[in-house]
Amino acid sequence: MLYENLRSMGKGGNQPNLNVGILKSYKIIFPPLKLQNKFKEKLMSIELIKQKMLQQSQELDTQFNALMQRAFNGELTE
Repeated sequence: MLYENLRSMGKGGNQPNLNVGILKSYKIIFPPLKLQNKFKEKLMSIELIKQKMLQQSQELDTQFNALMQRAFNGELTE
């Protein structure tokens, strides 16, 4: 959506072009640095949780496969 908005500002015929003047006039909003840092911390926390969950999922798969192997080999007892 932002891309289309920016491209619509281009001037010219078949292939509209953007120039430095157009780009300089385009307003970009930056959140305050404190808010950016807070967002970064939250994102890093989420990424860490995702990594832990992926690792746990892989461990569960490994344990499940080992259990299935034991079951097929008749090594499980009731």
